[in-house]
Amino acid sequence: MKCSLLSVIITPEEVYVKVSIFADYSNQWVAVKQDLSKVYYSGKTFSEVYNEIEKRYKKVDLMLMYVPPIDQFIAPHEYS
Repeated sequence: MKCSLLSVIITPEEVYVKVSIFADYSNQWVAVKQDLSKVYYSGKTFSEVYNEIEKRYKKVDLMLMYVPPIDQFIAPHEYS
């Protein structure tokens, strides 16, 4: 199984559809298909998700990503 931590570039038209699959995974790590069409596994830690997909999905090309808290704003932080 290949596991990628690279970001995926999507067009503005695809954003709503793609983001909607993550609504139930707020503040969790997820293993998703490269095209962001399906979530295969989710968990609270990177290690938990990585170890589980290594066992279950060796032949599926998945990407691991963090879904930030949906009910909070994410803004840049200014360092001094």
